[in-house]
Formats: sequence, structure tokens, C-alpha cells
Amino acid sequence: MKTPNDNIIQQTFDAILTQVGEKSAEAAFVASMQAADMPIDKRMLANFIIQDFPWPIGVELRRLFSGDRMKMDHLRMEQILKTAEVSAQFLSFCLLAQFWTEQSKKPFAFSADLEAQMNGFRRPSFGVYVGLLRAVFNLLQDNDISPFLGFDAKKLQVLLDVYNPLVELRNDLLHQKGEIESDHLEELICKLLGELAFLTTFKLVTIKEIRVFNPRFQPVSFKHTISLLNSQHEDFNAVEKNFDFFFDSHSVLLIKNGNFSGTHLNLSPFIVDTGAILEHRRIPGVKNGIYLLNEIRPNKYIYTFTNAPEQTSFKDIEGFEEIEKQLGVLCALLFQKVK
Repeated sequence: MKTPNDNIIQQTFDAILTQVGEKSAEAAFVASMQAADMPIDKRMLANFIIQDFPWPIGVELRRLFSGDRMKMDHLRMEQILKTAEVSAQFLSFCLLAQFWTEQSKKPFAFSADLEAQMNGFRRPSFGVYVGLLRAVFNLLQDNDISPFLGFDAKKLQVLLDVYNPLVELRNDLLHQKGEIESDHLEELICKLLGELAFLTTFKLVTIKEIRVFNPRFQPVSFKHTISLLNSQHEDFNAVEKNFDFFFDSHSVLLIKNGNFSGTHLNLSPFIVDTGAILEHRRIPGVKNGIYLLNEIRPNKYIYTFTNAPEQTSFKDIEGFEEIEKQLGVLCALLFQKVK
């Protein structure tokens, strides 16, 4: 039976196929179903989509594709817009993380656009994330720095052309300004997910543990325990890999092309995996899982748990001192010209 998600799922899956290639598990699945002359269950395609996107986006897609979001009512419209907002949040975090790294190498001046956007970053909205996406991308370009995410100015404009009307619809829904055309909203989220399919060529991971091995008369190696944050459920698989170098410990990294020997982007402390820090300890108000930076208050930083609508602060909690320290350094940089 056809569902309201079928069109979104099919178009998004087709876009992902163009990114992951003919030798991917996705392509093999389609080929096997076609060879057996069997219809392809959209639920299987949805599972691939959820798993292919980085967890913060994938978990919102899982909610969108769930049974209680089928009817085009206020609940479904909210989830479509929430999915779009989290994707903009993720992209802006990636660009801000790269901006921070580049500033540590060779400081360069803020643009007027970035200064303006930082005014809203203490309590960011969908529109602020989109503004940061534009401002940081353009500033990196102006300083001849290639964005880690790999897209160019033309791609940015395509994304903005989809995000901007979604921001307007989000504001309309929040302030109940008339009826929202459901077909238009569905069309926009289809287009956005198709444009974001490039993210499926990256892998989001957590460096949970690093052990040093230095046998006598042999080169030193570093055994990393790594959780893969591309999953249908929050039971992330872990792998162990040896390197002759080491990544930042307890950090959330975005790995290009899934290749650990290639370039990576450290997304901490914008994104925090508490499971790597708590190590199965139970702390009241803090769950083991992925948190996104949500709000910056004068005396603490508020994070949102991705797998449930819960917020927390890591202030004064044992084990999170380094996260708090990093946030202090980051905020000193970002808000240096913001009153």
C-alpha cells in the first residue's frame, strides 16, 4: 500500500545511489531484487536512507518515516521541518568546526555577515543555522579555504534556495500564519534530501578509546575503538583499528569517504557522545548517546539529546571538564565582537 513517504523515500534513495556507486550495498540490494523479479519494499529503502545519513539527521528521518507521522497533519509538518532544521544545524556545525580549526592555524577577520549571525547563535533558530551556513561558507571561500564538506558556491546557493522557504514555513507554522500547503512542503523536503545526499559519502564516528602499543624493537601503534554513528538505532557498532598516529580522544569526527587514513573533521564540542565519556556510568539527567549543542547561556551550555526531546548541561559533571573547557575557548573566539 502506498504511503505519504513513498515519494520522499524513492527520490532520496535514488539520489543516494548516485553518490555511493554501483558497488555499494544499496546498489547490490536493488540488483538482487530486480534479478529475483521482486518488488522493492520502500521500508527497506527507508532503512538504508536512515543508516546512510549521519545519526543526527538519520534519527529525524526515522521519526518522519514512522507510522505515527503518515497523516499530513501538524505533527507530520513539524517533523518535516525539524528534519530540515537539524540538517542545517549539522551543516553549520561542520562549517563552524572547520572555521575554528583554520583560525587556530592562521587567524583571519570575521565578515560582517558572520558577526551578524553570531548575535543569534546563543539561542539559535532554524534561520540562524541557515545564516551561519551561508556566512561561514563565504568567509572560508574568501580566504581561499576549501570547505571540508566539498561543495562549491553553486551548491550552496541551491541549498539556500531550498532552506530559505523552509525557514519561512517554519516561522509560519510557529506563529500560525495561515495554512501551509502540504504538497509544497513535501516537494521542498524531497529536494533538500536529494541535495544532501552527498553527506552519505561521509561517516560520522566517535573515538571511544585509544590504547598505545609499543612492543620492544617495533614501531609504536595506537589501537582505536571507534563507534560508527550511522545507524538505524542507537546501538552503534564499534570497530577496532590500529594506526601509527592517533585521533583526538573522546571526539566525534566526520570522516571523508569513510577512509580513516584520509582527512577528517572534529565536530566536538558541537556534537558530544556521552557514551565515550561516561563509559557506562549513570549520571542523573545525562544519558549515554549523542547530544547536539543547543543553547549558550551566561553560565552554562545546553545540549539536546538526539534520541529523545531532553536537554541537559554538562557543567560540574565529572568527566566533562574538557568539553566545558573547549566550549569556553570556542565561545571566546566566536563572540569576541558580539556584545
